[in-house]
Amino acid sequence: STRDWSSDVCSSDLLVRFDPDSDWREATWIACNADGAIGSERRDALETIAAESAGRPIIGLLPGAAVVATRAMLPRASRSKRLQALPYALEEQLATDPESLHFALGAERDDGSCEVEIVARDLLDGVLDRCRSANLTLAALYADAACIAPKPGDLQAWLDGTDLHVRHPDGRRQTLPADDLTAAVRLTGIETQADRSEEHTSEL
Repeated sequence: STRDWSSDVCSSDLLVRFDPDSDWREATWIACNADGAIGSERRDALETIAAESAGRPIIGLLPGAAVVATRAMLPRASRSKRLQALPYALEEQLATDPESLHFALGAERDDGSCEVEIVARDLLDGVLDRCRSANLTLAALYADAACIAPKPGDLQAWLDGTDLHVRHPDGRRQTLPADDLTAAVRLTGIETQADRSEEHTSEL
């Protein structure tokens, strides 16, 4: 889904963050309590999470680095026809066969563009297969980077292990490698102090 995940999370939900290093067999998870408080993070097999969920809605989170968030200009048409047009609208941005990708179409913005998220079909199928085997039923599935709710006017960043998740003032989202933070920040288009120093030096 491309909606703001926080708008779908209720006080009784479980948030389950799938772990690719376990071949999607395990996840870290937290429970939101009835009073709105968030419980302690745990790590368990999906079967354990399913058994302890007690029927509560489960929100799944995929690694942000595995989900590409972008926007596309699409013709005004039914949702099904827009989904059919998506691979062609994004053709220049795709580095792989569109048939191997899953496209999620979100809301239309004021400028006419639509929010789009793209994930490898094999990855998505692998996660969903593990969930079915563990009897874990998802109410929704998002990129974990979508946990940064958009805040107009502010640029927000989350350093998450080897990833840097960025939410731009206009709501755009990026996930970049964090091994070189200066390079990652420059890829976001944000001017750094080093950039300003280099610009000042070149003017001398």
